[in-house]
Amino acid sequence: NYISSDGVYLFPHENSFNVLQCFDEALSRGVVLDKDWSIRLVDETGASIGNASWRWLGPFSAGLVPGVQKDTGESGYYDKDGTLVIPAVFKVDDIIYKGWGTSFGSGVVPCRIIDNVIHIGVTKAGFVTPDWAIMDTTGNIVASKIQATHIYEFSDGVAVLFHYDSSAMTYRLLRHDGTFLMADQFDFIHSSTNGYCRAKKDGVDYLIRSSDGAVYRC
Repeated sequence: NYISSDGVYLFPHENSFNVLQCFDEALSRGVVLDKDWSIRLVDETGASIGNASWRWLGPFSAGLVPGVQKDTGESGYYDKDGTLVIPAVFKVDDIIYKGWGTSFGSGVVPCRIIDNVIHIGVTKAGFVTPDWAIMDTTGNIVASKIQATHIYEFSDGVAVLFHYDSSAMTYRLLRHDGTFLMADQFDFIHSSTNGYCRAKKDGVDYLIRSSDGAVYRC
């Protein structure tokens, strides 16, 4: 079940299910695994929203939920009523098992543009590709043609960009407009938490302030 912010159990017993994957209180929408392990988009009572049969639904962010329909193969970001808003292709296995993000952190999400189609959670392992981009919640591409092996979810206005080729592995911090926060490269950078990123270079630990790229040796 789910307890709301005012301490109320939301879902009646008759509409129970096996797993509540996520619930967005502001939208009154959730994603559940039903008793037969089918996936449903539900309201605060546990009633189904729409008639779609879902192969996968991810967590809500910025009022949208990423999903792939089972019968039609349609995929992308859907609104709270199950209407497709932004068409996109998801590599579901990597999203689930590798933890690649689909959320609009800081109002944007990293993606790749392959044959003019938006792809989420698709990384060509061990290779740098020049087709990474940054998309906002309307589907507008705010930056493109970014070279990276992978770009992680945005947090506090920055995202960790991973660049791997035969010569080196490096990590940098990327702003939501596609520019780099700073010129420095590191051996590893963690995503920003409470305005700071933990980083390491040549065995030394650092803190990087996400707002301006100030670096502090630990």
